[in-house]
Amino acid sequence: RRSSDLHSELPIDIIQVLTGQMQGAETVSPSLANQLLPLLLAKLTAFLKSFRGKLKEFQKENNKHKYFLETVIANVNSCENYRLYMASLKKRPLPEETTMDICATLKEIEKFGSDLLLQDLFLELKPNFKKLFQKNGLCTYATMSIIVKASEKHVLKLKNLKPGYYQDIMETVHLHLVKEFIAQLMNKKVSKKIPEEQKKIA
Repeated sequence: RRSSDLHSELPIDIIQVLTGQMQGAETVSPSLANQLLPLLLAKLTAFLKSFRGKLKEFQKENNKHKYFLETVIANVNSCENYRLYMASLKKRPLPEETTMDICATLKEIEKFGSDLLLQDLFLELKPNFKKLFQKNGLCTYATMSIIVKASEKHVLKLKNLKPGYYQDIMETVHLHLVKEFIAQLMNKKVSKKIPEEQKKIA
């Protein structure tokens, strides 16, 4: 883990509690530990779903908070802790439905967090994309430079994401830029084609 990664102590504490309960059951018998595991994972599932809801509440109430991005980054990073914990249990008999539920909930939290981290950037870029092409259909270099620089500046604010999440964010931004560029290019071609077709009809 990079020393600069933002993290929350909450998942660490939760995983320590779960691990401690499993170890306690293990001292009695492996069978008891295996029976206890589904109950613990059910509690973890309930917690993660509640956490997902709290994150959405936080977004609505604290969207302009000074440390909004840092808080979201820490919560996205925390998902990796839960994923590593689930991976450590692979040798045990895991309830398939609960395991899938946990993974799906983590994916939703990660996706929601990613959307929050990029929402301001995409809103900032929207008007620039609309004026990306000049009347002659050529790409405006100055506008494209603004889009690229704004993207680079915003992504730098997210450098405290854990490597995997940071890479995902980079790919999401790149895909968004490509899609918007193509969309504006196609709009330009369509708007140019319509008058030509009208002339032919006339």
